[in-house]
Order: sequence, then C-alpha cells, then structure tokens
Amino acid sequence: MNQTIRNPRFITPLFLTFGIIYRAILIYFNPQPYIADQTRYHDIAIGILRNGIFADSTRPYGYAMIVAIWYKLFGVGNFLAWKLIQVVLDALIALFVYWTAKDVFGKKLPAVIAFILYSCSPFVAAYAGVLLTEVSAVFCMALFLLLWQRFFQTKKILYLISGAFFMGYLPEMRPAYFFFMVGLFVVALFLLRKMGIKWHQWILVVVAFILPFSYAIAGNYLFFHRISPLAVDGGFSRQLVASEALEGRVPHPILRAGIFPEPIGQMEWDLRFPYNAEYRTNLAKVALKKGIDIAMKDPWHFLRVRLNKAWYVWEKHFLFVYSEEPRIVEVAVYTVNTLLLVFAVAGIIVFCTKPLQPHQRIFLLTCIALLLYTSAAHTISIAEERYSLPVYPILFIFAGYAIASLKDRIKRSINHE
Repeated sequence: MNQTIRNPRFITPLFLTFGIIYRAILIYFNPQPYIADQTRYHDIAIGILRNGIFADSTRPYGYAMIVAIWYKLFGVGNFLAWKLIQVVLDALIALFVYWTAKDVFGKKLPAVIAFILYSCSPFVAAYAGVLLTEVSAVFCMALFLLLWQRFFQTKKILYLISGAFFMGYLPEMRPAYFFFMVGLFVVALFLLRKMGIKWHQWILVVVAFILPFSYAIAGNYLFFHRISPLAVDGGFSRQLVASEALEGRVPHPILRAGIFPEPIGQMEWDLRFPYNAEYRTNLAKVALKKGIDIAMKDPWHFLRVRLNKAWYVWEKHFLFVYSEEPRIVEVAVYTVNTLLLVFAVAGIIVFCTKPLQPHQRIFLLTCIALLLYTSAAHTISIAEERYSLPVYPILFIFAGYAIASLKDRIKRSINHE
C-alpha cells in the first residue's frame, strides 16, 4: 500500500483532479466582486486587442496580455472561462512543484509530499476567482524554476532558452523581480561560458530573454515616446511614500479606505491619465524626494520599519482579497502559513548539510537568493501579503523535503530501538 501511494501514476492524476475540483469549489463558494485592479487589467487587455501594440503608464503588459489571449479565445468578459483557466493553471503548478522536487532531491517521497501540500494549499488557489496577477505569476515562477533546474541537470539548451523567456516575462507581471532576473540572467551567461555553448545558442538564449521586454519597449515608445522595459511610471517612488505612510501591517484591502495620505491617492489618480512625459517624471521626482526626506528625518526608525516589512510580506492573515473571513479562518490561515515557512526553512537547512551535485547547489542558491530578494525588495513597499506568493513553490518544495527527512529520521530512530 505504501509503495502504491508513492507511485506517481497513482498520486498524480488523483491529486491533480482533486486540486482542480478543490479550487473550483473554493472560488464558487467564495465569489469575489469584480472591482479595483481587476478592471485595470481588463482595460489594458482590451487596449491590446484593439491596438495590437499597447501600453499603460503604470502597469506592465504581462498579465493583461494573457487576459487578452483568453478574451480572444473565449470572448471578452467571459468570467467563467478565465476563472476555470486559472483553476487549472494553479492545479498544474503542483505538477511543476513535483517534477522540480523530484529532479532536485532525486527521491519520490519529498516530491510527492510537496505535490500533495501544494494541491491542498489555499494560498494561491483563492486568487483563481479574481482577475489579478497572482496565479499567472506563480505559474510563471514555478515553470521557470523547473526549466532552470533541468538545464543545469541535463545541459540541454532548450530548457535554458525556454527558462530565459519566463525570466524575462515574470517582471512584466511582477516588476519587483526585474533586477533579480536581470542579475540571474547575467549569472547564467557567465556559467554558459564555461559549458562550451555554441554562439548561435547564446543568441537564442539572449533573444528569448529580451523578447518579453521588446513588446513593452515598443508600446511605451509608441504611446508615451519613452523607452522602458516595464511601465514608464515606475512604482518605486509611490511605493516608498506609501510604505512610510503605512509603517505597520497593511490592512485587508476592503479596510484600507483613508489609510493613505491624500497625495498618494491623488498621485494614483493623476497617473491614470496620459499627461506628458515631463509631468509624469516630475510627479515621480516629487514623490521620491518626499520619501527620502521622511527617511532622513529618522534613519534608524526608517530601518526598523523596513526590517519589519521584510517579515510582514511573508505573513498570511486572509485568503480572499475582496471579502472578509471569520476570525477562526484567519487564525487557521496564519497558523498553517507559519508552519509552511518553518518546514521550508528547515528543509533548506537540512538540504544545505548534504553533499550536493552542481545542479543541486545552483538550484539551492537560486532559491535562497529569491527568498532573500523577495524580503529585501518589499521593504520599500506596503509589503502586501500577496507580494510573496510568486516564490511559494519554493516553500512547498523544501517543506516536502523537510517532512520526508523527518519521516526518515523517525523511522531510523524506531528501527534503532
């Protein structure tokens, strides 16, 4: 029986089916209103369908492009279609987690545990019913991690070419990861130099990475006469000032009315309109100067707040972004998330103590860097809880390893007695 349960031919279809049904039920019984950021992504998607090349001044095109494809295939405003697609995408992430864990650890048990944990997880699943970036961003990250790992394990260049594309596309959904992915791409090129990769393969890798940015550059130049690989109005200055106005944990989205000072709300409103480039640049400069002035008044206080935010981004107090939940659900969500973090850190520590092959070491260092970068990047933001979700596949991979290691240790202890 134990061997049957570990058999991927048994466990994979069973929990993949369960994952789809579970996510469909989760969002069916917790419908979310179609409001706020969802309408922005819808508008950008319509702009892409109408214009071909399109750009919004404050949001990159990445997720809206995906929505535009869904609209093209299934009809504009087909809520059922995109919700079901996101249900399936999130369920498939569990497969990526399984394949990645199996490749990295060389064992089925940690991979099966990680697969089951993600299949049963509500953290990303709760976003399948809203037109937001979460599911697609996590899907993109999980697929990138799988391709990245398989390239260094097999040395097959197709994995890196595909992985490079997703390295470039992820920042078009989550701009916070732009600098990390650019830096990691440079590291990849450095490592390629030692592998004897042919020149035309180098070119394909570089083109694959640049390709997602080329659409943004074309759209920004066409609509705003500016060259930028992301949105022309970067969010750094706005996030900085907003994070200083909200030093503690960010409240649930439906409880945020009036928590930000008027200049922040006015800035967000102003940036919705196609003002000239000089106006938009000055707006960002004013906000940046204000943020720096606040920080310089009390640098130590500023630093303490940043360190707190490095932790806040990992907390989870709720599942559904546009509806409140009972207190008991909030406590359960926070507890389960904390346990996941503890097991993930334990798994990383245990894995670090093992003799590792080169591909395992590269994957481990990449994951550690991603986790640390996620904390650091969101110290200069309001540190919303959902901002850390793109790297949650890493947590499930190493939590699975920790639980499998604990099970093996208990078994050895019992046999020793």
